[in-house]
Amino acid sequence: MKLTINDIARKAGVSKSTVSNVINNYLWVPESTKEKVLQVMRDMNYVPDKTARNLAGKKRHQVAVIIDTEQNNYFNDAFFYSILCGAESVLSSADFDISICNRNQLTNEMLFMDRFILNGGVSGLIIPAHILTETIKSRLVKDLFPFVVIGDSKESSIMSVNISNSVGSYLAVELFASKGYRSLAYVGGSFNEIIPSERMNAALKACGQYGIRSCIIKECPDTVSDSYNAMCELLSSSEPPDAVLCNDNFSALGVYTAVREKSLSIPDDVGVITFNTIPIASYLNPPVTAVKIDTFGLGVKAALLLNEMLLSASGIEHIHHDIIPELEITGSVRM
Repeated sequence: MKLTINDIARKAGVSKSTVSNVINNYLWVPESTKEKVLQVMRDMNYVPDKTARNLAGKKRHQVAVIIDTEQNNYFNDAFFYSILCGAESVLSSADFDISICNRNQLTNEMLFMDRFILNGGVSGLIIPAHILTETIKSRLVKDLFPFVVIGDSKESSIMSVNISNSVGSYLAVELFASKGYRSLAYVGGSFNEIIPSERMNAALKACGQYGIRSCIIKECPDTVSDSYNAMCELLSSSEPPDAVLCNDNFSALGVYTAVREKSLSIPDDVGVITFNTIPIASYLNPPVTAVKIDTFGLGVKAALLLNEMLLSASGIEHIHHDIIPELEITGSVRM
């Protein structure tokens, strides 16, 4: 019976993808692993199929971006496309194509890994932190598979890129305090969500640091109607806030509407700052001050790190890179 790379992988105690990477002489495979696989191939008199190798050599390489459609509505998220465009701008020039793989397509994590990642179909992975389970991480590390995590991985041994949302909250609260605002509300999102919870916790700490006397967290879905209702409740309270930090632009639109219905002025009576800027923000009057989140740059940095891993013969040091947000100050806070 003809030998296959599955036989070589079993004998060498590595994955099928590792054998494929050795055959194709990819630089990221450690020399010790490469020599072990080559020795097994010699011992078993295995000769790779030249035709298949020639065909493989003519293909553009693939990098997979992993998503989970059960956890997030990715395809309605403008920032998902911004991350993809950033990554593509780097990878296309390095002769890589991007594939989108749905983590939820197969319920068993190991089957998912075998089908999409470790069968030689892709050369590397970009994976959001909330999808990186212990099972997936252990398999990737064990098989020496190149991957970069987007988000706070919490582990120094993993290559990751993250936007520092907490810094964004600090910048917003510091600006409010410097303009004389004294009571803050955070509107939108939930403590059960990774990014909003990071922003909310940072806002609470920053209020204490910068002398804001109160900070109210008003959790609600990031829709115009829910944010409008939340802001109406806040303005009807005995101590309404004079500053609002919004989780996104839809929350900001709901807040603006509620403030105007109370015949209050933005920014004199209520200052407003929002995370992110999308086209809907251009309809807000006065223009809304924003914590700018560089999701395009996030994709660029993740792709640069992954490409460096794929090209490095000796491997690169595991690093965590934070992208720092910036404030775009307009007319929604006092001058």
